[in-house]
Amino acid sequence: LSDQGWEVYLTKQSMNQMVKNRDRAAVANRVKADLMVRLHADYAPGQRGWATIYADRPGRDGTVTGPSAAVLNMAKPMALAFHRAATDSLKGTLPSRGVMTDRQTKVGSERGALIGSIHSKVPSILVEMVVLNNAQDDRFAATKAGQAKLAAAVVAGTQAALRAKPMPKAAR
Repeated sequence: LSDQGWEVYLTKQSMNQMVKNRDRAAVANRVKADLMVRLHADYAPGQRGWATIYADRPGRDGTVTGPSAAVLNMAKPMALAFHRAATDSLKGTLPSRGVMTDRQTKVGSERGALIGSIHSKVPSILVEMVVLNNAQDDRFAATKAGQAKLAAAVVAGTQAALRAKPMPKAAR
């Protein structure tokens, strides 16, 4: 994305660095990101493939409620555009588990939304890149070719999501 002129902010500087999802949101909020893309690897017994997840309603984490209605209005069209482009990019290599809402995850079902979404003041998408407890997905993600395909899918999806970002109502 940087090579194509996009400003990119990373929340981790090394693979073993622990960064909480509320801290990832704080980075995106501070830089007023057009989109926060959170990359994860899923644990999903009996499943295989990748998924795109977005918030469709506010949730609560302690005293914080979010995301806002304005952010929620942007999330779905951006997630759908991301997923279509990433699916095309991954065709024939990794199956899609579809587009889901935060509520379809364990944490999201408990809190109404995922922690990163709750704390985010910008549109956010969670990408479950692979299912690590699936041997086929784990092998795919461990190869240079698999990593290159996943990276290309994230780039294609992010660009599509940014093109699909709705204008805020006040700016129309």
